[in-house]
Amino acid sequence: MVWLALPGLALPLFLAMAAYHFGGDWDKELELLPRLVIGAALICGPAIPHRGEVVEIFSWITPVATANKTAHLMALAGVPLLQAALVITLVTALARPWVAIEIGAILLLDLLTPALCFFLVYFCGFNSVRHMFVVADELKPYSAVDFACRSIPYAPLAVVGTLILVGTLSFLEISVELLGVVFVVLAALTAPHMILVDFKKTSRD
Repeated sequence: MVWLALPGLALPLFLAMAAYHFGGDWDKELELLPRLVIGAALICGPAIPHRGEVVEIFSWITPVATANKTAHLMALAGVPLLQAALVITLVTALARPWVAIEIGAILLLDLLTPALCFFLVYFCGFNSVRHMFVVADELKPYSAVDFACRSIPYAPLAVVGTLILVGTLSFLEISVELLGVVFVVLAALTAPHMILVDFKKTSRD
């Protein structure tokens, strides 16, 4: 409802939540401020080399004026954020070289690939994988089989839901309006996840 009624507020709020959430991937390796810088750099980075694409994506879910303004502010903020992220990476390399390599590679991917491609690779190949290890650590399974038994009952629901969505979209004409609905639904699904995960981290800290 917030997305539909106040898209100009929903977009920057969602981006801020995503920046905080992505920075949490290094909650065991970095302090809060460096994590916030890294997360914000990952969110704002694509707007520097791919600003036109970012504006187009944002225009699916917000008015064009809001999309332009948000992408412009992201591009402006992205430069100092990436510079600060580079300094953090270099300092981190002194004590944790593998963490620095990891962050550096993700920041490089952030700048070199299209926005949607970056977030797809980052979210599916890193953020979600690391989150699975966190969940496994919290569940403290006795073995891989035990972990599978605890998690598999939920997997069919996600698989079936995904197949239904793909099957439905295959019969629909892909339009800007449809893409906008898909992004709003994804944001509505993602926001509770981010709130739950980050609230648990904050409570644990």
